[in-house]
Amino acid sequence: MQTPRHPFRRLLLGATVAALLLSAASLVAVAAPGPGGSTAASNGDAAARAVAAASRSSSARGPRGPKGKRGPKGKRGPLGAQGPVGPQGAQGQQGSPILRQPISIDWQNNQWQGQSTQEFVAPGIGKGNVTCRPPYDNGPSNREPNGTQWVQLFPDDSTAAIAETTMWTTRFGGPPSQHEVSVVREAKLLNTFYGPSFYEGMNTQPEGVDPRSQGMFIGIISSRTKTTGSDLAHPTTFVLSWHWDFSSEGQNRCYVSGNFYTQR
Repeated sequence: MQTPRHPFRRLLLGATVAALLLSAASLVAVAAPGPGGSTAASNGDAAARAVAAASRSSSARGPRGPKGKRGPKGKRGPLGAQGPVGPQGAQGQQGSPILRQPISIDWQNNQWQGQSTQEFVAPGIGKGNVTCRPPYDNGPSNREPNGTQWVQLFPDDSTAAIAETTMWTTRFGGPPSQHEVSVVREAKLLNTFYGPSFYEGMNTQPEGVDPRSQGMFIGIISSRTKTTGSDLAHPTTFVLSWHWDFSSEGQNRCYVSGNFYTQR
């Protein structure tokens, strides 16, 4: 009796043989040289380079890592050569044509030592001082029963023989009873009997001192030749204001503020 035929087994066998033939053909194609003498190995290298290039592209790059710490500061380099001299700059503004000398006296609680006087200069005329000192008595050789409150001027010796130096002042105020009073006075060197200086006082008392005073001076110091009456030098003007209270010795205080002005 003949064995029955199985068509399905024949089909499976045929498919297997076809697959083996295709694999053999693929192996032959890999071994065969390509165009220009290259082989399949060369094609593999090109593929590897393409993969590497793709890995370097931005699409294949990972996120940027955090910024590292700043490194230590390097050593300072050597000093370079000096550059050429630059062009001259524009001329600056002209200085003030007026010489200003500020005055500021400010003491309290009777602490006037070393703080009661400030000096000034009247160019070409002389030098002087502004003083506000309370009455004091430190013995027969060191006492001022009325204190000192004035503007004092020492004319230059070189001008005394040829010029007359004067100081005109207008005083506004003074003790409480004279707050609305104004007085114009002239001070000048009368003769050598009175010494080498003259002054105009802020105190209004002929004897003693105003216990309290608040006022202002507006003044001018000038020196004119005795022959023609022309100015020997530019006059010096000043404005001063003051306030003092000498009513209680332990709490004595004085304040003087202002400026002296002279044309250069």
